Amino acid sequence: MLPNAVISHDDVIGDYTCITGGVYISGGVTIGHSCYIGTNSAINGNITIGNYCLVGMGSVVLKSIPENSVVVGAPAKFIRHTRP
Repeated sequence: MLPNAVISHDDVIGDYTCITGGVYISGGVTIGHSCYIGTNSAINGNITIGNYCLVGMGSVVLKSIPENSVVVGAPAKFIRHTRP
């Protein structure tokens, strides 16, 4: 976890996941392993982000993300898969 990131109550963060600066994660969020959560992103409560996901900088995640996904934007939209 990098500076100025806020991780709220009842969150589960997987191994090797990078939470960059300025990220806000609401309560009840589960983030899989080997994910990258970009600078100044926000994740709404009670959401699941699968393994090997990348959330682009400044994204606002309002719904769960399946594993191996790249999402960007506000609200976050699927762009491509991270691996086959």
